[in-house]
Amino acid sequence: MERQPINYSLIFSKKRRTIAIHVKAQSVSVRAPHGACKRFIDDFVLSKRTWIETQLLKQSDFTSQVTKPLQDNKVMLFGEWVNIKVSRGKRSQTISEMGAVEFVIAHRVSQVTSKAKDMLLAYLSQSLTVYVNERIAYWQNEMGVTASDVKVRTYKRRWGSCNQRRELSFNTFLVGAPKWVIDYVIVHELAHIRHMDHSNAFWQFVETTYAHTNQAKAWLKENGHKLELRFE
Repeated sequence: MERQPINYSLIFSKKRRTIAIHVKAQSVSVRAPHGACKRFIDDFVLSKRTWIETQLLKQSDFTSQVTKPLQDNKVMLFGEWVNIKVSRGKRSQTISEMGAVEFVIAHRVSQVTSKAKDMLLAYLSQSLTVYVNERIAYWQNEMGVTASDVKVRTYKRRWGSCNQRRELSFNTFLVGAPKWVIDYVIVHELAHIRHMDHSNAFWQFVETTYAHTNQAKAWLKENGHKLELRFE
């Protein structure tokens, strides 16, 4: 039986010398040198079918594990599930209790889902900001470094960053991780104040400072995709 071809988007580039296959967001794209034979590219893609299908399956599994908080009525906070409730009231407010958070949306607001999303992200950002600021004060003293500023923002592909001005940023979605994992990310970014790279000296500084570095890195590699939130 003839095997079905693999659907992919093709991008030619005059700078490329080799063919590269990218699998992302449940789609396949191919980058090839300008003028490359289309039939040769098709054959090359088919020869990588097993790898491509494996990557698509992994991404499908990852997508199914992403939390949709406003549909699932729950969100992960510091490694523990917190129940979510959306209601209407005279004024918009967030009510947080043990193991649950309620987002009350004013009757005058017409876009309820959009407002609930904004309130949830603000709640998560504030929760992470409080914890990060508390722990940075501790770790700066331990490491002998000082950040000039700390911000919490929503990113797609990184948990934290540190620039040349010693400004640190952390991903809002990191708030779903256990606190010991968040501490690793904090130490990691603070270490960049002394070493703006990932050299051996950098990793030695991190690992000497934080005993659970390897465990935290493994946790993020295995569970990081589950921290992302979807609003559809």
